[in-house]
Amino acid sequence: MFTFKVVTEVTKIAKEAHAPWVEMNKEAWSIRRSYPEKTLEIALQTKQALEDIGYIPELAYSYRNIGTAYYLLSLYEESLTNLEKARELFEETGNRHALATTIRTEGNVFHSIDQDEKALEQYQEALTIVQELGDVQGMAYNLGNIGYVYRKLGRMPQAEEAMRETLELLEPLKDYIGLSDVKNNMAVCCLEQNDTKRARMYLESALAEAREVDHLRGLASANLSMSRLAMMEDDLEEALARVVLAEQYGKKMGEKLLIGEILRQKSSLQEELGIPASALKTYREFQQIDHELLLSQKKSTLEAIRMEAEITRMNREQEIIHKRNKELARANRIIEKRTKDLIDSLHYARNIQEASLCNEEQFKEVFPDGFVFFRPRDIVSGDFYFV
Repeated sequence: MFTFKVVTEVTKIAKEAHAPWVEMNKEAWSIRRSYPEKTLEIALQTKQALEDIGYIPELAYSYRNIGTAYYLLSLYEESLTNLEKARELFEETGNRHALATTIRTEGNVFHSIDQDEKALEQYQEALTIVQELGDVQGMAYNLGNIGYVYRKLGRMPQAEEAMRETLELLEPLKDYIGLSDVKNNMAVCCLEQNDTKRARMYLESALAEAREVDHLRGLASANLSMSRLAMMEDDLEEALARVVLAEQYGKKMGEKLLIGEILRQKSSLQEELGIPASALKTYREFQQIDHELLLSQKKSTLEAIRMEAEITRMNREQEIIHKRNKELARANRIIEKRTKDLIDSLHYARNIQEASLCNEEQFKEVFPDGFVFFRPRDIVSGDFYFV
């Protein structure tokens, strides 16, 4: 009873020691979509503290939050480095739910750097895990991402099917962030098929749900889509007003990839509306962000190429080693056979030699007090004696 009480107290003290960092990680995760810079700041702080006290289960969450924040800030190489570390720790601690969210975020990074097939692999892997866990929200998010990639690849029927499934899973959960994102994506599908009526319906709903939870990314994305809708309806003033709103939300959030899309559209609209000076200023701002994104993407792509080359080299070396091992095994078999044949020949020669030499009884008849010292070094002797 005493031992149990002591262990319970120690466990309680340990939990209390880690509690502040656990709560900070939860806070960082909850605000990631709207405030990635703040998420990064908190996560870096918790990482340092958790490394100092060596609490691995929660340290994994810090790495995941850092990787996610870097992704949302369009720093893809840094994102993948931290997500890979989080993945290792979640696998080590057996936290499959958090592992799935980490793999999904890796998919988001690959999607952002146009490695869409790799992104689909990550989403499918994460989807398999959450299906096994019965995580409905996780299933919805991965299906939504799969639908988004299908849309980008022009596979509209598959995209719409995945997004409808996502919507059906999220509506009972009242997940306003997820609902806002998927409805915006469904609206974009409609716009690409010139279905402006359905697009407006989805976008109005997406905006309402994003406002409900102050989802900055959702507000930026939906207003950008509303701007595209207004352009299709030849209402350029409304289109510019919407893109300005999208810019405000996007810059408040800080996702460079999204801000770049917004600025490019804003510049185009300003030019069409006859505001060349503003259009040029906006375009230069877009170029700066696009340059930063290109550098980040090149770094990530080059790192991926380097890793792929390293894996190819290692595989080639393994093939060479395997081939050499096969050759050595074959040579060993030949040597073993030849050795056996040689030993068999020596045994046969010994039998002949023993038959040729006189036996002990014959020797004693001639030399009663004599003896023979005959000891071959190996199997057969090179010496013969005769009586």
